[in-house]
Amino acid sequence: MKNLLLLPILLLFQSAFSQFYYNDIISTADVTKRFNDYVVNKVSTVTATATDAYGTKNNLFYELHEVKEDGKVVKISRLDEAGKKTTVYRFGNNGQLLMQIDSASGVKDLTIYKYDANNRIVSVMNTASDAENEFSQVEEHVWLYDETGSPKKMWKIINNKDSIGYEFALDEKKKVADEHLVRNRVSYDPLYYYYYDELGRLSDIARYNKIADRILPDFIFTYDEKNRLIQKLATVPGAVTGYVTIRYGFNEQGLKTKEVLFNRLKEKTGAIDFTYTFSN
Repeated sequence: MKNLLLLPILLLFQSAFSQFYYNDIISTADVTKRFNDYVVNKVSTVTATATDAYGTKNNLFYELHEVKEDGKVVKISRLDEAGKKTTVYRFGNNGQLLMQIDSASGVKDLTIYKYDANNRIVSVMNTASDAENEFSQVEEHVWLYDETGSPKKMWKIINNKDSIGYEFALDEKKKVADEHLVRNRVSYDPLYYYYYDELGRLSDIARYNKIADRILPDFIFTYDEKNRLIQKLATVPGAVTGYVTIRYGFNEQGLKTKEVLFNRLKEKTGAIDFTYTFSN
């Protein structure tokens, strides 16, 4: 059962180590598409159950997705060994993600998304607070774009006063190639590098690894002929070559039905199966 815990743990370090462009722009688009697919396919609920490497059910893991208000709200209730967590997503009339509320262990995260007239994200504001409101921190990411519509700069603003700038270099196809810190008009070495396949899909996210003294990928993405993400390789923090692999399965409607986790030895360590109910 312990190996299965890598699944929620993986999600945690993905969030902790993910990049601004990937986290704010790409991941938001992925979440929006997934839940819009729920609406198109008239999904009512999704139940996720977990098994270990031997196929034994993990009774300490449970996840339920509930689609409400004609698809404008999706509520996810999750239980694992880390405790209970509830996430609520709210969408606008055009399907854009407007708000995300995460509640777990007495901590509440509220994230609000704003868009411009071209449906590009211009602000991602997160407010973290405890149950007694004794602690609160606001972090806003303000996005700026060039004349081609590609990300140019992002300001990270903490508690409405401390700000840090990040700029984005573009490749020949106007896709983000790297993101780097800018301070006092000085550009520092890139924090992250982005690579794409021949179809323009994000294939790798990499950064400089001090231990290995070279650029190594944090994530490697693989797609099928329908442009669905079918495999994600992610490095384990603190390791030079350690990584885990998640493979995804889909049904004929394009809805995700399975996640299978493998260690660096390509041994299966756990899986999550998704079961759907549909409205009339």
